[in-house]
Amino acid sequence: MANCCTGGYREGLGLGWRSTWEIQRQLKASELETVLDDFELPDYDILAVYSQQGYVPGRVRYFIDYLKELYAQPGYWSRRLALPGEVQQEAPLGR
Repeated sequence: MANCCTGGYREGLGLGWRSTWEIQRQLKASELETVLDDFELPDYDILAVYSQQGYVPGRVRYFIDYLKELYAQPGYWSRRLALPGEVQQEAPLGR
């Protein structure tokens, strides 16, 4: 079933631009294919925005550090994520 983000180009009505992690299942199922790969955009950062009050609570700092470690793992953005109710195959980060 198509959704508002991929409906048009999944139906063959044109081109769309999505991050590969958003459409990895459709790519693997050959529902979508990449084109114009020579014009790939450069990588960009993910930002964690939080209030600068001088003191950052430990749980906020821990969460930001966790995200940095998680997203820095090689292949993170291309591995398959478990659907609700499925068991994730990869072991979580050790802390």
